[in-house]
Amino acid sequence: AEEELVKFLKDKYHGNESRRPYYEELIDFLLDNPETLSYPFALLEEECYINIVTSEDGNLRLYSWDSTMGGTWIAWTDVCQYRSDGRVYAVEGSILDVKYGVFGVEDDMDNECVVLGIETLYDKSNNPIYIAHTNVRYSSNWVYASVEAVGIHNGKLKPVPVFYGQEDIYDDEEYDH
Repeated sequence: AEEELVKFLKDKYHGNESRRPYYEELIDFLLDNPETLSYPFALLEEECYINIVTSEDGNLRLYSWDSTMGGTWIAWTDVCQYRSDGRVYAVEGSILDVKYGVFGVEDDMDNECVVLGIETLYDKSNNPIYIAHTNVRYSSNWVYASVEAVGIHNGKLKPVPVFYGQEDIYDDEEYDH
């Protein structure tokens, strides 16, 4: 099945300026094939240049790729795939969309990022908390990096406050450089 998806994506978008439309076909494929949450996808990563990271418990997987529409700013496209209450979901959007409350919603915000890794921690009730290491390049000399904490609750990805500041508890830590 992976070979068919890779061939379809390469045939349809080879030489095309934008890889952004990948997400529609990819989401359909992921929803039609829930077993993809644990599939290795070596060809998809190698031949379609899609970065894939998966949580240790296998319940969250993030796909990111450069849409090639950004110039010195890398315009990432993201799809989140996750399991909640025995059902597998796939939604276009990034972990940063979860943070800003626009996950799964059409918006004009440029919250796309590449996720470099996911750490899985557990709260006192043994619920998983996913710490995603993100990176965004806005220009050749401006990079934004963060760690974002999210959980899966009732079929939705939600921010989880776990980082202590001087006055409050936050769901992220970020820096520009």
